[in-house]
Amino acid sequence: MYRIVANIIFLIGLLPWAFIFMFSFMLFDAPGSESSALTRGLFYSIAAYPVLVIVGFFGSNGFWLLNEEHRRRGRLAFLPLLSPISATFFLFTIEMFCGGQLACHS
Repeated sequence: MYRIVANIIFLIGLLPWAFIFMFSFMLFDAPGSESSALTRGLFYSIAAYPVLVIVGFFGSNGFWLLNEEHRRRGRLAFLPLLSPISATFFLFTIEMFCGGQLACHS
Protein backbone atom coordinates (compact mmCIF):
# COMPACT_ATOMS: atom_id res chain seq x y z
CA MET A 1 0.00 0.00 0.00
CA TYR A 2 2.79 2.44 0.88
CA ARG A 3 4.38 1.76 -2.52
CA ILE A 4 1.22 2.94 -4.27
CA VAL A 5 0.95 6.06 -2.12
CA ALA A 6 4.64 6.87 -2.60
CA ASN A 7 4.38 6.42 -6.36
CA ILE A 8 1.32 8.69 -6.55
CA ILE A 9 3.02 11.40 -4.48
CA PHE A 10 6.18 11.27 -6.58
CA LEU A 11 4.20 11.31 -9.83
CA ILE A 12 2.29 14.38 -8.63
CA GLY A 13 5.67 15.89 -7.76
CA LEU A 14 6.51 15.96 -11.46
CA LEU A 15 4.22 19.00 -11.90
CA PRO A 16 6.19 21.38 -9.67
CA TRP A 17 9.41 19.77 -10.90
CA ALA A 18 8.70 21.06 -14.43
CA PHE A 19 8.66 24.67 -13.21
CA ILE A 20 11.72 24.16 -11.00
CA PHE A 21 13.59 22.58 -13.91
CA MET A 22 12.68 25.44 -16.26
CA PHE A 23 14.26 27.94 -13.90
CA SER A 24 17.21 25.76 -12.88
CA PHE A 25 19.07 26.94 -15.98
CA MET A 26 19.27 30.33 -14.26
CA LEU A 27 21.76 28.77 -11.83
CA PHE A 28 24.40 29.37 -14.48
CA ASP A 29 23.68 33.10 -15.02
CA ALA A 30 26.42 34.32 -12.68
CA PRO A 31 29.79 34.68 -14.41
CA GLY A 32 31.95 31.69 -13.55
CA SER A 33 29.11 29.57 -12.21
CA GLU A 34 29.17 27.27 -15.23
CA SER A 35 32.50 25.86 -14.05
CA SER A 36 31.46 25.39 -10.41
CA ALA A 37 31.17 21.71 -9.48
CA LEU A 38 28.68 22.48 -6.71
CA THR A 39 26.37 24.37 -9.06
CA ARG A 40 26.54 21.57 -11.61
CA GLY A 41 25.79 19.04 -8.88
CA LEU A 42 22.74 21.05 -7.84
CA PHE A 43 21.54 21.23 -11.45
CA TYR A 44 21.99 17.50 -12.06
CA SER A 45 20.25 16.60 -8.81
CA ILE A 46 17.24 18.64 -9.97
CA ALA A 47 17.39 17.19 -13.49
CA ALA A 48 17.56 13.58 -12.23
CA TYR A 49 14.15 13.63 -10.52
CA PRO A 50 11.98 12.35 -13.42
CA VAL A 51 14.46 9.57 -14.20
CA LEU A 52 14.37 8.46 -10.57
CA VAL A 53 10.56 8.64 -10.55
CA ILE A 54 10.33 6.41 -13.63
CA VAL A 55 12.86 3.88 -12.33
CA GLY A 56 11.23 3.88 -8.89
CA PHE A 57 7.75 3.48 -10.35
CA PHE A 58 8.57 0.58 -12.64
CA GLY A 59 10.95 -1.03 -10.17
CA SER A 60 8.58 -0.93 -7.23
CA ASN A 61 5.70 -2.34 -9.24
CA GLY A 62 7.83 -5.26 -10.39
CA PHE A 63 7.76 -4.78 -14.13
CA TRP A 64 11.03 -6.68 -14.26
CA LEU A 65 11.83 -9.68 -12.15
CA LEU A 66 13.92 -9.32 -9.04
CA ASN A 67 15.34 -12.44 -7.48
CA GLU A 68 14.50 -11.27 -3.98
CA GLU A 69 11.36 -10.64 -1.99
CA HIS A 70 8.94 -7.75 -2.36
CA ARG A 71 10.84 -5.89 0.35
CA ARG A 72 13.44 -4.68 -2.12
CA ARG A 73 10.76 -3.53 -4.54
CA GLY A 74 9.19 -1.48 -1.76
CA ARG A 75 12.48 0.33 -1.24
CA LEU A 76 12.65 1.20 -4.92
CA ALA A 77 9.45 3.22 -4.52
CA PHE A 78 11.42 5.75 -2.46
CA LEU A 79 14.24 6.12 -4.99
CA PRO A 80 13.01 9.60 -6.10
CA LEU A 81 13.86 10.92 -2.62
CA LEU A 82 17.51 10.93 -3.68
CA SER A 83 16.92 13.99 -5.84
CA PRO A 84 15.58 16.40 -3.16
CA ILE A 85 18.06 15.03 -0.61
CA SER A 86 21.01 15.66 -2.92
CA ALA A 87 19.64 19.07 -3.95
CA THR A 88 19.36 20.04 -0.28
CA PHE A 89 22.91 18.80 0.30
CA PHE A 90 24.26 20.91 -2.57
CA LEU A 91 22.29 23.97 -1.43
CA PHE A 92 23.68 23.72 2.12
CA THR A 93 27.18 23.07 0.79
CA ILE A 94 27.01 26.13 -1.47
CA GLU A 95 25.74 28.18 1.47
CA MET A 96 28.44 26.96 3.87
CA PHE A 97 31.52 26.97 1.63
CA CYS A 98 30.66 29.68 -0.88
CA GLY A 99 28.53 32.06 1.16
CA GLY A 100 25.56 31.42 -1.12
CA GLN A 101 27.45 32.44 -4.27
CA LEU A 102 26.91 30.02 -7.15
CA ALA A 103 30.15 31.07 -8.85
CA CYS A 104 32.33 29.50 -6.15
CA HIS A 105 35.25 27.22 -7.01
CA SER A 106 35.86 25.21 -3.85
